[in-house]
Amino acid sequence: RPSYEYSSSAPLRSLPKQSLPSCACNCLILAAAVLRKQQKPSQALKMPKPSSVMALTKITQYENRLIKNLSKGYRQRVGMAQALIGNPPVLILDEPTVGLDPNQIIEIRALIKALGKHHTVILSSHILPEVEAVCDRIIIIDHGKLVADDTAEHLTSQTSADRRLLVSIAGPEKETAELIAAIHGVDSVTILGEKEPGVEEYQIEVKPNADIRRDLFDRLAKRGWPLLSSKPQAMSLEDIFINLTLEQNGGVNQ
Repeated sequence: RPSYEYSSSAPLRSLPKQSLPSCACNCLILAAAVLRKQQKPSQALKMPKPSSVMALTKITQYENRLIKNLSKGYRQRVGMAQALIGNPPVLILDEPTVGLDPNQIIEIRALIKALGKHHTVILSSHILPEVEAVCDRIIIIDHGKLVADDTAEHLTSQTSADRRLLVSIAGPEKETAELIAAIHGVDSVTILGEKEPGVEEYQIEVKPNADIRRDLFDRLAKRGWPLLSSKPQAMSLEDIFINLTLEQNGGVNQ
């Protein structure tokens, strides 16, 4: 069993890339530690021990297993452990959960959140629910242009405010949908179905800077169709991404 102390002063021989899958986890992490120490001797005392890094990434129980025999989720963990050896202030992770099963995704997300307590973690991903679940700050880039930079909560509230309404109306389904669609400022209407006997639920997408609530109430009152409930519906990060990128492209999805 190898010792995980920074005790080696011998030059580290570079390993051929094709030989890495045949390495055991602990050998790769130890090799990375020795190399880091040789590259930056002044920072050697600040570098974590390989054993603590493996404990943090929860690969200690597989330390003697060959990398090629690990699942993809654990190979991801080994890669993170290798990066953490140098105690970097910033970690950049590109699509870290692609190809993982649901349990592995949950574990990797939890690991990323734990790493975020001591490192700045930059997560690049097109899996927007994952970004929403893990990140404190979200940056959306479209065709190389920054279109949003905010916290998930503020971005959602700022973008969603009065842009999507969920309403329940006691009235004929088709005629009610046509009435709503005819209101100035309505972008689209989706019939969600019968909420209770005689009461239909609708999702209304509202154009920017439009407020349809008073007009909607007045028109329904004239028809004698009671408006039983109306509430703003929060947009998901995926919805916000689509809206922002479509606005930048003039309403054309590219």
